Amino acid sequence: MCVLVKLQIHVLPESLIWNRWRINAKEGLDQNVQQGGGCDLSNRHNHITSLKRCARRLFSIAGRSLEDYHEIRELLNANADRLLSNNQSTLNVGESGRNSSDQHVKDPTRVKTKGCRTSVVVRGKKKKIRKCGSCRQDGHNIRSCPVEALKRNFTQTSEESESEGVPYSEDDGV
Repeated sequence: MCVLVKLQIHVLPESLIWNRWRINAKEGLDQNVQQGGGCDLSNRHNHITSLKRCARRLFSIAGRSLEDYHEIRELLNANADRLLSNNQSTLNVGESGRNSSDQHVKDPTRVKTKGCRTSVVVRGKKKKIRKCGSCRQDGHNIRSCPVEALKRNFTQTSEESESEGVPYSEDDGV
């Protein structure tokens, strides 16, 4: 961009603008949508997006003249009322044909997820109990090991006695 400013080019040439950067980059999206495959929610979203794109184009054209505006507004209101009445009639028929058990929310299927393992027995295998690296006993680790604590205290007292100049002997500690 700095090079273009330095060359005093204030408008980007069309050859430098890729189609994916343009506002109409998704223009051909609705032609690639498959009617049968995929998720219903995804298909619904694609249909709504396609309708919005067509409506935007229609509104920009119809907004240029007052006659076109009134014609499109009346057409949209009439079609909206017709679609609303059709949807209401299909909803009423659909609700009467359903069983009461279909209206309850059911639990989704459980899937494997990443994350922390639980301590519950998983597939017949029990969770491995961690052991101390020093004394090989379970229930604590090397940081909280009582044997290691005694060793640390022993080395600490021996270092203190050496710093005082008095050698530490085993007879003194007993």
